[in-house]
Amino acid sequence: MEERLHVGEFAAAARVAIGSAEAAVAADRAHNEETFDDDLAETDAAYSGVPRISSAEEIPDKLYFKIGEASRLLGVKPHVLRYWETEFRVVRPSKTTSRQRLYSRRDVETLLTIRHLLYDEEYTIAGAKKKLRAVMSKQVEMEFRAREERREISAIARDLEAHVAALYALSK
Repeated sequence: MEERLHVGEFAAAARVAIGSAEAAVAADRAHNEETFDDDLAETDAAYSGVPRISSAEEIPDKLYFKIGEASRLLGVKPHVLRYWETEFRVVRPSKTTSRQRLYSRRDVETLLTIRHLLYDEEYTIAGAKKKLRAVMSKQVEMEFRAREERREISAIARDLEAHVAALYALSK
């Protein structure tokens, strides 16, 4: 009889322990759901469609950006950037040995232009491609002109230096 009482007490203690363990699991589950909801809200806020930058001047002073950094700056999710890579040939991030994408500053500037064309001006992908080609060809043309002007300015500076040296030699 004494053994049964002992077993009964053990069973009661086990039920209490199981009840408190179930309560702890339920509390932990509720905490995890709240934490998950908070993390999800932070993630949604990071990719809310509102870019953290609106112009190239606001891009942080870095040479390369990982895909998460670039996506947060632009206000789009990483899969959108990967999709844009397939559609717009001008965006070609380099990859590390672990195959992680590294976007250059120029890539981020181009992605900012693409984002503006697609989301703000509401171009289609095809329309944005045409517009981007036009913008890029103008940019290439401007860079070519700037390079030519720098060459001309350098030639003029060399001529001036030669004239100043000749004048200096004459004055002696």
